[in-house]
Amino acid sequence: MQEKIKPWIVWQVHEANLSGANMAMLEYVNAMRDSYKFHVVLPHAGTMCAVLQERSIPFTVVHQYGWAGGKGNPMQQVRRFVRTYLALRAIKNLFRLLNPGFVFSNTLVPFVAAKAACACNIPHVWFIHEFGEEDFGFSIGFGKKEKAFQKMAKWSKLVVVNSNAVLQKFQPLLGGVQVERVYQPVSWKPLPIEREGGKQARFLMFGQLAAAKGHLDVIEAVVLARKKFYAANLSLHIIGPCEDKSYLNQLHERIKDNHLQDTVQVREGFFRKEEVMPFFEALIVASRSEAFGRVIIEAKKAGMDVIARNAGGVPELLTSPDDKAFKTIDQLAEILGAYVRSEIKSFLLPYNEKEEIAHLKNLLKSLQ
Repeated sequence: MQEKIKPWIVWQVHEANLSGANMAMLEYVNAMRDSYKFHVVLPHAGTMCAVLQERSIPFTVVHQYGWAGGKGNPMQQVRRFVRTYLALRAIKNLFRLLNPGFVFSNTLVPFVAAKAACACNIPHVWFIHEFGEEDFGFSIGFGKKEKAFQKMAKWSKLVVVNSNAVLQKFQPLLGGVQVERVYQPVSWKPLPIEREGGKQARFLMFGQLAAAKGHLDVIEAVVLARKKFYAANLSLHIIGPCEDKSYLNQLHERIKDNHLQDTVQVREGFFRKEEVMPFFEALIVASRSEAFGRVIIEAKKAGMDVIARNAGGVPELLTSPDDKAFKTIDQLAEILGAYVRSEIKSFLLPYNEKEEIAHLKNLLKSLQ
């Protein structure tokens, strides 16, 4: 029997480095490869090129940032117009070559693929991965959010969000288009044995080292907890990749200025989550716009407690009595100062990943 031909999905990503949204895309691609083939459009060259090559996912680089105009001198506006025209033409040519069944776009994209999909009458789906509106690049509406949302609704058949909080926020703003919550899959390969020596430290921050992730807030909370709650044993490791070396230096300076060299350690680079997370007691998530927090699900699969900033979709992911949500640095300091790990833990996940993927596939079928 001849194998059924899989339709193409072209996925426009918001940047060409391994961001959280791009990691979510890779999870979806891996979970849906039995039904679809994927081709990724990158807005510039970056670390995602090697990641996609390693996974045998074809991609095309189409430069397109700043395409929609906005403030700037006349020459800048002309350059944006030309870049827009060239990007639209390149993406439309890609659509003609692949004849995709769907076009997907990540948060923060410059909207070109959505516009091209609408012009080519191909169903377009937005994936909103964050709670903050700052992640949308509102230059599409010349700085006006309502115009940006109108374009998103006009060009798209479906908007997929990844938490109830994001659903409640954006559904009223995207009138006329179907908005559905679908929790993303999170891959996890348990280690066969634990490393000798047990836990490395009590607390862990894992992921991209960037200002928006709240590391400096957590360091401030550690200092406050030591002073106010006399909590001396607050060992914290901050581990992850960093593309902003000035921010990395800022972290080290803040640690040194507060005499935390024996308490807080920073390790920069890419690490397998399975080789890091099982050796810490609790994960701290302090992002200012966290909507879903795949790292929270990874922590749960590693058997960790979670302490997370309530910045959107966090509370619905916290299922253990030892999990805590905070809004202020003072609240985080209080949690750190009073933290006691429970010996009896439940490793319940807040959703079934296979059911979520099945739901997404059914949503796509309804658009055909």
